[in-house]
Amino acid sequence: MKTKDTEGTTDAPMDTSTGPAEVEGDHCESPLVVGAGRHTGTLVGAQSELRSLCGKTGPELFFQLAIDRRSDLEVEAVGAGFVPIAGVLQSCDDDDADAVLGCVEGLPMHVLDLAAGSAPIVALMLDHEDPALTGDASGVEFALDLRLRAVLGPGEECSPPGRGRCESGTACLPDADEVERCTVLAADTCATAEPHVLALGESLAIPIDVATPQTDAHAHSCTGARRRDRVLRIEVPADMPAVTTLRIATADADVGLAVRRASCLAVAELACGEPGDAGVELVVDDVATALGSDRAAYVFVELPDATEIDPGELPPQPPLMVAIELVGP
Repeated sequence: MKTKDTEGTTDAPMDTSTGPAEVEGDHCESPLVVGAGRHTGTLVGAQSELRSLCGKTGPELFFQLAIDRRSDLEVEAVGAGFVPIAGVLQSCDDDDADAVLGCVEGLPMHVLDLAAGSAPIVALMLDHEDPALTGDASGVEFALDLRLRAVLGPGEECSPPGRGRCESGTACLPDADEVERCTVLAADTCATAEPHVLALGESLAIPIDVATPQTDAHAHSCTGARRRDRVLRIEVPADMPAVTTLRIATADADVGLAVRRASCLAVAELACGEPGDAGVELVVDDVATALGSDRAAYVFVELPDATEIDPGELPPQPPLMVAIELVGP
């Protein structure tokens, strides 16, 4: 039975034969090509091809979705009498460590910022240990919902909300003509970080106004999720002694801190401090070795939960203070 595509709804082909006929979409290299919307079908007759998805194996089907414009993808799958596993792949190479962009079991999944022209593959799997496989085979019917949300770049109109979301580092703000557009925010990402130069033995006291618009562009090993953050770039001298220490602290409650090397990647994290009632302090020893030849670090100030509301609704309050010092031998 061929795939039907009507108003964003697809019936995935069902294997109604009594023999081992191949199910369309059963191989990653030849997925069903679908659009956004709801897609229904059954895993009857599907074989196991992936080595693992969410640490499990079992029969699966593959769906490929063409991304016409930069978008976020939401994947949600439900099963009749079983909990499906869904994953998003950027390739079918089992040996590619980055092939799987994400996977979930029984929950919606979001894959952010897919590039225009990309064609991710959605895998829908039934765990081979699921009791549904030992019962009536007709019970492994599923519904797969694929939803796209446009990612808007700087200068694009962002109102009403249905247009999409502004990319990281920008916020939907009115311009001089009162037209709401995605606007680049200062110190919101590493690309627009607030610069500071720190001399050996020097201490900086940096005020941060919580009413300044910021977004939640970063998550760290111990903090950051769903918190607006401000990014500082700290440059240190090139000729530091090996025993030099970088200290970063705040006495303000409910403020998280993190520091990364100049690559700004999450894997470049050097230290992370969870928010606390009495503030938090980070210490990076042997700064010369820790930072390498770049001699720069990014400090992320994760703002209190209360700042997640519209900054325009916040009552006036004093700025947060972050102290940064470079301590020599």
